[in-house]
This record gives sequence, C-alpha cells and structure tokens, in this order.
Amino acid sequence: RASASDQHGPPAKWEEVSRAPHTVAVRGDRRSSAGISSWFGSLRDRLFSPSEEEPSCMSTSADPKPRVVRHAINQATTSMLEPSAIVSEIHRVLNHFKIAFHHHAPFCISFTTKGISMEMEVCQVPGVSNTYFIRMKRIAGAWMGYKTLAAQLIEKLKL
Repeated sequence: RASASDQHGPPAKWEEVSRAPHTVAVRGDRRSSAGISSWFGSLRDRLFSPSEEEPSCMSTSADPKPRVVRHAINQATTSMLEPSAIVSEIHRVLNHFKIAFHHHAPFCISFTTKGISMEMEVCQVPGVSNTYFIRMKRIAGAWMGYKTLAAQLIEKLKL
C-alpha cells in the first residue's frame, strides 16, 4: 500500500507539460534553463544595447526625397504640395507653438516639448505620385499628451 506522501508528491520524473498552443519545459529538461536564458539574453541585448543604427527617418540615398512608407494616412496630414513646402509648413507651426526642433534628415523633424518627444516626417503615399503625408511618431512621453499635441499641430497645419 502506498503512503499518502507518495500519492500527493511530485511525479518520479519531470517531463514537458503541454499547454495549447505553447509547450512549457519544466525541470529535468535540458532546454528549460539554457534555452530560455539564451532567448532572454538575446532579447535583452537587442533592447538595451547601444544601437549604431540610424533613426527610422534617415535617408541613405544621395538624392534627398521622401521615403515611400506604408502607414495609416489621415486626410488632414495628406497634401499634394511639394515636400519642401510641407516641411516649411511644419516649421511654421512649430515656431507658432514656440517649439525648438532639429532635422534628422531633409524631411524628418524631431522635437521635445512638455515631456513629449516626437518625430514628424514627410513621406510619399505608396502607389500615388506627387501625394505626400506627414508621419507622426511618439518617441517618449505620455500617449495622451502626445495625442493632444498631435491634434493641436494638425489643426494649425495648412496643407
């Protein structure tokens, strides 16, 4: 007769426990500690190591022209003006709000105000010639503040 501790104790051999759709490796499996720690290590290296990459809006070509980017397009940020005219309009609006800015590339402007860092880039609409839009990206700060600031900037733009 088996004792009560034998009936309720851990099984004699630990194996993989299957859970749909993932498989979790538990004690006794060589992959459990080495595989997970190496996966987290590579993830940590990609997230927290200093990057030598250029910002997302950097152009690598010698001929400066807006990038063609697939992105959500808003009618208020779309225009058939020349890209340089759109950049001038962004400058006008940022100066109106007294926001200091700098260029990462000819068509990419970044700035920080009220604890919100963001980037505005003039991009070409894919598949449509001579139509451009402004891609806005929050770099840091509260998303609600970003949303409010972006709405104010879009409202002042004359595209």
